[in-house]
Amino acid sequence: MIRPCTAHDTDALVGIWLRASLQAHSFIPAHYWQEQAARVRTYFLPQSQNIAFVDDASGQIVGFFSLVGEYLAALFVEPAWQGKGIGSRLLHLALQMQPQAYLTVYAANSKAVAWYSKHGFSRVESRCDAATGQEEWRMCRSLVQSK
Repeated sequence: MIRPCTAHDTDALVGIWLRASLQAHSFIPAHYWQEQAARVRTYFLPQSQNIAFVDDASGQIVGFFSLVGEYLAALFVEPAWQGKGIGSRLLHLALQMQPQAYLTVYAANSKAVAWYSKHGFSRVESRCDAATGQEEWRMCRSLVQSK
């Protein structure tokens, strides 16, 4: 089931964000992500439109995305649930809600870059993320709709 998030979902969302961030960004020290969790909880999630993917059998949130206007600010799936099509379903809904969505991704996160490219996104800008020193790409959806 996919549904809008409520304030009661915050702990689950922060947990998924942290576990998935640690797994996907091993090129950034773990303490960076652990320090950012409070900011995600108090600043990032409250300003976003958050949508959760809930496992029907357990009722557990296993993935989510966050939109801030046209910015796809987050799309995370619990690591144990990755590879099951949940991210694709969430992205499809996000793009229905915001067809001109854009996102940022670390260039070193080659798995995510490839995944977003497969879903019709392409790099339009590159910059250095001052907080991490890592190259970050802005990716926008191409004019040709992806499947």
